[in-house]
Amino acid sequence: MKLRSIWRHARTLFLGCVIAFTGCSGSDEHAPTAPSLPEKGYVWRFETGWSIFSSPAVSNGVVYFGSSDSRFYSVDASSGQKRWEFKPYPGGKFASSPAVSDSVIYVGCDDHNLYAVGAYYGEKRWTFNTFFGAIQSSPTVVDDVVYVGCDDGRLYAVDAQSGQERWQFATGSTWKFARGAQVKSRPAVSNGLVYFGSSDSCLYAVDVHSGQQRWKVRTEDAVWSSPAVVDGTVYVGGRDSHLYAMDAQSGQLRWKYKTRGIVSSSPAVSRGVVYVGSRDSSFYAVDAQSGRMLWEFRTAGEIYSSPAVSDDVVYFGSGDRNLYAVHAMLGQELWRFSTGGGVHSSPTVINGMIYFGSYDNCLYALEK
Repeated sequence: MKLRSIWRHARTLFLGCVIAFTGCSGSDEHAPTAPSLPEKGYVWRFETGWSIFSSPAVSNGVVYFGSSDSRFYSVDASSGQKRWEFKPYPGGKFASSPAVSDSVIYVGCDDHNLYAVGAYYGEKRWTFNTFFGAIQSSPTVVDDVVYVGCDDGRLYAVDAQSGQERWQFATGSTWKFARGAQVKSRPAVSNGLVYFGSSDSCLYAVDVHSGQQRWKVRTEDAVWSSPAVVDGTVYVGGRDSHLYAMDAQSGQLRWKYKTRGIVSSSPAVSRGVVYVGSRDSSFYAVDAQSGRMLWEFRTAGEIYSSPAVSDDVVYFGSGDRNLYAVHAMLGQELWRFSTGGGVHSSPTVINGMIYFGSYDNCLYALEK
């Protein structure tokens, strides 16, 4: 009996050491697992201090992206070596994806600020403070104006040179402390209108110069997806599980396609096909004219990542920790790359390379 007791104690101590070493199971962002490397196409990875939801921007051989560790990074696109990092005070998570224009980077932060940062040295050019809302929306820069949404329920138009507000547009509740109408959608600008969704269940079209509403369309739930405007049609996903197609000038519904889960992924349109992921774990290809599903590709995790299409291949991430490459016309898997965390960052494909972040705290660079 004494020997049995000693064995039980030793076994319990051993299992406790294993759990302490490997970590308890939990969310990807708190318990990342390093992937086995190298895999097909692997070039380099850059590790940050926490999970990466932000999607990278690539300009002049440099990758720019933010992390939940409250830092914004500049990394050499070829080597993966850090060039600089920007850490604002008091700072917050960077869920917003950057926009690069005229050697300046524009990015939102959870600390309620929109930042303009020099692309070469990472120096702060200016700060635009919204006071009452985190900025998880990703900015769009057109004609020297930065358009960005905010969790205070507003879309802001900010002068790209000075950081001064040009106008603001309130969705849903107009009270700044109200959090029921957050704008997480990245604005899309086309033909003098800026299109964006809101948590008040509406998709809006607003005049780029005056900030006056042209039209709005109410859906059945929040619109976190960022719209794509192609050939006079706005395509956008909804929390109500639908992918929508609407006339860009009038907002009139052309068609809607229902998935089995929330569509917070933003659609990509290529060669008459709309590609989008859903939190039902499936990735869809839908005919842009009719709204008819062409194919469906199943993964093992929710899909927040927005797709990138290049050379008849569509790339996207999944919560099952993989980046997928799928034939754009056939819907057949070509390959997958496994990371140590959910891939909610959207891939950027440029110059024969793929860049994306993971909840294992790393930014990856792969060859196509």
